[in-house]
Amino acid sequence: MSGRLRIKRVVATAKKSKLAAKAPGGAAPAGGELCDFGAKRRPWAPSEDEALRRLVASHGVKNWALIATALTMRNGKQCRERWHNHLRPDICRSDWTIEEDVDLWRRVKQLGTKRGIVCGNRYGVMAYA
Repeated sequence: MSGRLRIKRVVATAKKSKLAAKAPGGAAPAGGELCDFGAKRRPWAPSEDEALRRLVASHGVKNWALIATALTMRNGKQCRERWHNHLRPDICRSDWTIEEDVDLWRRVKQLGTKRGIVCGNRYGVMAYA
């Protein structure tokens, strides 16, 4: 084990024990406060998607930090991007029409290839998608 990795693990363990001591009952707090440095990215489970839909319905689309506390090992940014890029009900998943395709090409020729400028929020495309 390399020295850096060992230091990160020691620091992470110390942080977990400190947070566990602060939490009522000695349990570590739920949500994204704890970050395992050795954890790998993992895909979203259907149960997490359903939980995210319910949380957005109850808390709205602005309280991502609050929403993330209810989901284990997810932070606010992950929740926000999952919602905006995959779960929003107004995302159009159908094929592009000829008119939309022509309009898009016209805007690219006129404005350049900057996605945020060309699409704005049209066609259900986010600038940071």
